[in-house]
Amino acid sequence: AARALPGVRAVVTAEDLPRIRFGGHLRDEEYFATETVLFVGQRIAAVAADTLEIAREALRRIVVDYEPLPPVLSAEQALAPDAPLLHPGLMDYPPSAVASPQGGNVCSRNELRRGDPEAAFAQAARVFEQDYETEMVHQAYLEPRVCVGVHEPDGRFTVHASTQGTFQLRNTLATVLGVPQNRVRVVGAEIGGGFGGKISLQDEAAAAALSRAAGGQPVRIVMTRSEDFLAGTPRAKFHMRLKTGVTADGKLLARTFEILLDQGAFGQGSLLMASSLPTFAEGPYRI
Repeated sequence: AARALPGVRAVVTAEDLPRIRFGGHLRDEEYFATETVLFVGQRIAAVAADTLEIAREALRRIVVDYEPLPPVLSAEQALAPDAPLLHPGLMDYPPSAVASPQGGNVCSRNELRRGDPEAAFAQAARVFEQDYETEMVHQAYLEPRVCVGVHEPDGRFTVHASTQGTFQLRNTLATVLGVPQNRVRVVGAEIGGGFGGKISLQDEAAAAALSRAAGGQPVRIVMTRSEDFLAGTPRAKFHMRLKTGVTADGKLLARTFEILLDQGAFGQGSLLMASSLPTFAEGPYRI
């Protein structure tokens, strides 16, 4: 129905891309959802049209049948023994060096241990225990995510993008599009602000796939502010439990630090954080 609307140049779904999972540290993402949609904001289809109004009308003509599934709304809930599995095939996803998948809903577990903290706590004059919690935080850059994709006559792709990670984006685009890296050129625009939120792939693959389906016409996608908040890559929510033992004169004897990160439906940047946080938890102190 969307393709039949005058002014629509192309419509793409998961059927127009290779069935390949991608991800910077764990290949746990599908670019367009196929059987399961894991969060509000996950892509299902994309439309290119002559005007924004026609594109929006075409989107309204796309009908999707949903079967509601039990939600998982927090990291604590995700760790419950009876929690629904968001990724039943998690242990088969290819990881990078920083990811250590554990199964269930745990996409990575990273640990650093030195010495015997329990023995040191027993010798401590005082033991302090604190819990800290932060919320998931969007980077709130002034300019939303924007890109232009072009499928060149020779079959290569050129993508202009508001990105902090030009080469990472090129590599991920090549994976999602199913082409060699030397068939993708990314032109990074001056972004003005990103703060870590403009590193990973966003609408660039949709723009490139739409341009290919539209016979090479350039396709521009600009996220609305609400779309950016829904589908961007915010910093994970943290729950931190800190226990520190000290002598009577304040010398640090032992510290344990448990950190639970909630990144949502996919691991994304929290996988890199999880690999480095155990070292950072020591701080600049001799314990």
